[in-house]
Order: sequence, then structure tokens, then C-alpha cells
Amino acid sequence: MQGSAELEAGKHSEALKRFDAASRSDPTDSEAVFFQGAALNRLRQPKAANEKLQQSARMGYRGVGLTFETGWALLRLRRWADAVEQFEYFEIVAPGRGKTSEFLGRAYLALGDFAAAEAKLREALERDPRVKPTVLVYLAVLEDKRGHPQQARQYLETIIRDAPNSPIARAVAEQLKTRSFPAKRVSK
Repeated sequence: MQGSAELEAGKHSEALKRFDAASRSDPTDSEAVFFQGAALNRLRQPKAANEKLQQSARMGYRGVGLTFETGWALLRLRRWADAVEQFEYFEIVAPGRGKTSEFLGRAYLALGDFAAAEAKLREALERDPRVKPTVLVYLAVLEDKRGHPQQARQYLETIIRDAPNSPIARAVAEQLKTRSFPAKRVSK
């Protein structure tokens, strides 16, 4: 329970230590192994996360979050079609989450299905406004891939305008300095 609270609070390394200890104290606890995978996902260790998630499934864990976490790990491992399969199933069992739509949009984008990517990314914005910064980044990538660099730039500038001091806005601003998007026209 302490590990779950730490995971929720964004203390991912501390949570992982708790889940590791729980797994050591009861090697048959599939839930502890699942939460190890969830913590590893948040620590950006998708290979290790996927291994733990698969292990928890083999141990019999059937929690609703298993498909979401597995899809997330697969997305980071660039296993796009496998990620889509996991997220589509998760959408059936736990519908309506913005992050699910965002991740589906990202996977479809990587697969080159631009129409599905755009639909899912826009759905993510409707479902959860908190995903707006990352969704706008992927909408910008989508427009760039479609050959619409000015539209891509507009999405990125929206991020900077809406939250100029956020880490994502600072990263986007740096990228815009080096990226060859057409310069915005200035009226005289």
C-alpha cells in the first residue's frame, strides 16, 4: 500500500523499492510484480517493465490495468501494432480515458495511419484536457509528416503560449530554434 501511495505521488523509485520488497517477501504475489512493471514504466524502463508485466500475467494477475501498462511498455519499445492491440482491449474494459486515446494516437501515428492517429489524439483532448501538451506535440508531428509544417508550428507555439514555463514548453522552444519550420510571417 505504501508503494501504491508513492507511485501515485510520483515517487517512482521509492515505489519500485517497496514493490521489490513485497515481491521478495512473497514471491507468489502477482500484484507486487505487476506494480514493479508499472513503476518501471514510469521510470522509462520499458524492457524491464514489459518483462515484469508479462511475469505478473504468467503468475495469474488479471487486474484491469495490466493491458494499459503492457501497451505503454510496448509503445516505448516501438512495438506499435502490439501496443494498439493492448490499448484497444483496454478501451473495451475501461473506456473513456484520455491517456488511452493519446497512446493509441501515438501508436497509429508511428504505424502511418494518420487518420486514426488524428481521431484518437483529438478524442484524447476531449476526454482529458490534462493531456493537451503532449497531444499537441503529436498533432504537430502528424502535421509535419503530412507536409504541413506551418500547422505543426502552430501546435507547438500553442504549447509555449499556454504554459511557457513548463518543461515541455521549454523543450519545444529549444526544438523550434533548431527546426526548419517556416518562420511565422510578421506584419509590418
